[in-house]
Amino acid sequence: VAAAASNEMTKVTSNAWDDLGGIEFGPSFRWMSRTSAGEEGTIWSELEAPKAWRQRAMLRVPVEVMDSLFQTSLLLTTGRLERGRFMAPFAMAKVVVTGERFESLKRVMVKTRREDEMGGGTNTMVVSVWGGQEGGSSALRVKVERLTLVEASREAFLASAARSQKEELGY
Repeated sequence: VAAAASNEMTKVTSNAWDDLGGIEFGPSFRWMSRTSAGEEGTIWSELEAPKAWRQRAMLRVPVEVMDSLFQTSLLLTTGRLERGRFMAPFAMAKVVVTGERFESLKRVMVKTRREDEMGGGTNTMVVSVWGGQEGGSSALRVKVERLTLVEASREAFLASAARSQKEELGY
């Protein structure tokens, strides 16, 4: 993953964030800084911590980095979904983390590859994502194998999340 994409990378603008898969991302989750299309079904991305972001938890891989790995898959759905719908993470075959903790001043290079073709009336997509920081053998590396995304309406997804939160709180 450390190898740069062969095509020149394009800056991710505020407009691109607003159009990304029908989901609103707050400032601390806007890590994708540049992207480039690779071979068919592949996207290269560069992740950088937003200027105001501070690592508060002692997690080896911050939640925002994992979320950003999932977000890169949304770049593969651009123009394929009806308005008001998006792809939500549903399942993963395996997650492998190697190296040391995340270092906030180092960028993360990401390769996202579609594992199956979205089309023919299907509402799922399977991707694999590889992310790594610069820095040799101790650098953080994350591999998400066979991440399954499911097409959903925003309203149904938010209603389901609200029900889950109430159940956790004992309502």
